[in-house]
Amino acid sequence: MAPLHRGKFVVQWTASAEQDLTSVIDYIAVDDPKKAIANANSPSWVLIGTQACTAGGVTKIFTSNYTLPAGSLQAIRGNFRFGGSQSSCSTGSYDDHDDLIFAVGPAVPDSTPPTTSITAPANGGSVSGTIPVNANASDNIGVVKVQFYVDGSTLLGTDTAPPYSINWNTTGIANGNHNLTSKAYDGANNVGTSAPVSVTVNNSACGTTSQLLLNPGFESGSVNWSSSAGVITNSASRPAHTGAWKAWLNGNGTANTQFAWQQITIPANACSAKLTFWLRIDTAETTTVVHDRLLVRILNTSGIVVSTLATYSNLNQNLTFTKKTFDLLGFKGQTIRVRFQGTEDASKQTSSVIDDTAVNITK
Repeated sequence: MAPLHRGKFVVQWTASAEQDLTSVIDYIAVDDPKKAIANANSPSWVLIGTQACTAGGVTKIFTSNYTLPAGSLQAIRGNFRFGGSQSSCSTGSYDDHDDLIFAVGPAVPDSTPPTTSITAPANGGSVSGTIPVNANASDNIGVVKVQFYVDGSTLLGTDTAPPYSINWNTTGIANGNHNLTSKAYDGANNVGTSAPVSVTVNNSACGTTSQLLLNPGFESGSVNWSSSAGVITNSASRPAHTGAWKAWLNGNGTANTQFAWQQITIPANACSAKLTFWLRIDTAETTTVVHDRLLVRILNTSGIVVSTLATYSNLNQNLTFTKKTFDLLGFKGQTIRVRFQGTEDASKQTSSVIDDTAVNITK
């Protein structure tokens, strides 16, 4: 037999047991991989696997993977035992073992580079914002890492395990045509480079600001808002942040639910989208228990809640108006409802007063 070469190889052993399923075969490798040199003449057996035989005299092939250590003469032992404990040489009446002695040559140099290709984005596509860049990679031994580049020299990121992918923030590069490539490395530092994938970066400059909510300060009464009766009011019993009108939810001291909402569309090309409003809460509750709540929610056009931005309660009393801000950019390209909903139990009153709302976007 020609000498084996250092590296990974597969061990196969054939055994059968006449009757008892408790019979097993133990694969014993010649030496502890931590030793500098293995020697079949003075082995230090190391267990690399145990598998049960099949009863009834059925021959079974056992397979295990093992990486050869250094050493020009090595051995593999298979130990068959009828019960008992793991051992390189068990002594039961039905036990047996067999050795394979073989020569080992030097490791064969690996000169085969990996192969790799960009799988996303598509060649010729248009990209903007932050996008995933994906790649396939394979090698005759194994891929240790994949690097992603734009325009050949700018490293975007590295992934060390499949599926190979990184996120690319395209706003960091000028608009226009750019080439993406991947480089796959193996353990011998061989490098394979993918064919380039051409993409067009098209990030609109953000500079135009607009406000989406109509009648945002309620000074036109309930116009443009869908609300419970009496919620949008100019009553002097509670102050407005500016002007005279506001949305005053609850404050009745009885079990009730009240709301005010407006439907808007966040443009698909928005660079930012912020919901802001001013909030004042006063309560007659004196305990540390939550009785009354104000929910700030985003609903879809069917009235289904898709996000609860914040929950306030009687425990958040603040007699001074405070500005609240929430990011809505995650809803760009969608038509949504901005909804304020107050619930009050039959204990004592809690009033939530909202004023000077806005959804400011830039695009």
